[in-house]
Amino acid sequence: MNVNHDFDRYKRTGIPEAILAEPKEITDIIIAINSIMKKSNQALITRITKTQIHHIIEHINLNGWKYECDSFSRTMIIHSDIIEKPKNELSVAIFSGGTSDRFIVEEIIMCVRFFGYSCKSYQDIGVAGYHRFQPALEEVENNINIKCLIIVAGQEGALFPVISGQTRLPIIAVPSPVGYGYKGGGESALITALQTCAPGIGVVNIANGFGAAALASKILNLFNLS
Repeated sequence: MNVNHDFDRYKRTGIPEAILAEPKEITDIIIAINSIMKKSNQALITRITKTQIHHIIEHINLNGWKYECDSFSRTMIIHSDIIEKPKNELSVAIFSGGTSDRFIVEEIIMCVRFFGYSCKSYQDIGVAGYHRFQPALEEVENNINIKCLIIVAGQEGALFPVISGQTRLPIIAVPSPVGYGYKGGGESALITALQTCAPGIGVVNIANGFGAAALASKILNLFNLS
């Protein structure tokens, strides 16, 4: 496989290139990792499968690199040195409707960290009861360093408009594939995010944690422009 990495992407867009593992053969993933690590001190891999993870770790150990994974072993940062600290105090907040959405939340956290920012997550605060999200919303609203809010929600996606109607922050909605029944698998949540009359919501595709993290980081990058 010929690898044609776009090493200038960060300079142009503020978002470095990453490796999408899921559709690739393990040999192609290894080639992609080697290509990035020759020119950079770290690489981001997303959507790693259970059959791929052990081969990737074995290759990392053979090269003496270090790595960090989320608890689902789906998202990984490989680095040859210590991961750089966040660029500044600016950060992203993440709300998620239920604990079943955690695999997306952890992907977002890893990606945001790779892009150079910190984030704080508030999980299992769905709209089944307003008392579940009010303390988190108040904390976020009173934190001047938080400039963007990512919301992960499945089922009918009601958390998107409910929060958007109560916050000054721009919201990135991530429909979660968690849900069942008519238009389950994230479709209902996606429709709600698109159709809501609560202003200030941007929408990424179902389970697109990487895309949400990239957009949030681009928003934060604007605050770093001199």
